[in-house]
Amino acid sequence: MYLYIYKNRTTGKRYIGYTTGDIHTYLGSGRYWKNHCKKHGGLTESNIERVWYEKFDSKEDALEFLKTFELENPEYWKDDNWANLVRETLETSAFRGNMEDIFERHGNPFSGGDIQRKAHAEGKHDYDKSEAGRKSWKNRDPTEATEKMMAGHVAWREDNKEEFLSTCRKGAQAAKLVLAKRIEYNGICYIGWGDFKKATGITKYMFLKYNMGTVN
Repeated sequence: MYLYIYKNRTTGKRYIGYTTGDIHTYLGSGRYWKNHCKKHGGLTESNIERVWYEKFDSKEDALEFLKTFELENPEYWKDDNWANLVRETLETSAFRGNMEDIFERHGNPFSGGDIQRKAHAEGKHDYDKSEAGRKSWKNRDPTEATEKMMAGHVAWREDNKEEFLSTCRKGAQAAKLVLAKRIEYNGICYIGWGDFKKATGITKYMFLKYNMGTVN
């Protein structure tokens, strides 16, 4: 994986993160970072400076670097000069290991409604702890909320079928990359049992029975 520090050339705001993709084309992750760049100069190669990046062969080595970085930049995620809203932990979920800081800075991230969604979309957050921000699922009618959400998906599917299907496909592909098993066979790594069988003709049962490789 690569750890990187990027800078928005227009505002000077920085962001530290990681990627397992191509560092030379990757422009950074994080909803706030991406929205900030789109609003200020664009999420483009010309507007994003790769201040620093380094390849790490193991997660452990990358975490050691992050520990040192945090010592030199204490609570950088609370500094307005950085676009990170929480500390970088190399976890796929920003909530893991950061719940205390998230609740302290932003309130309950699982509550609220249109105000919070609009604020997140614009790269802002509701710091005044408004009444809308204090609402929780317990104060709503779960059945009504579920029916409303389902109705929205049905309307989306009917009004724009291609966009709906495209979004579903992208979500499924992203989930597969995260959740699917990695099967290593004859020096090649396959993602998921379906892809493995399609490429080799070998079933999961046969692979495991005869210990034909490794599974992660």
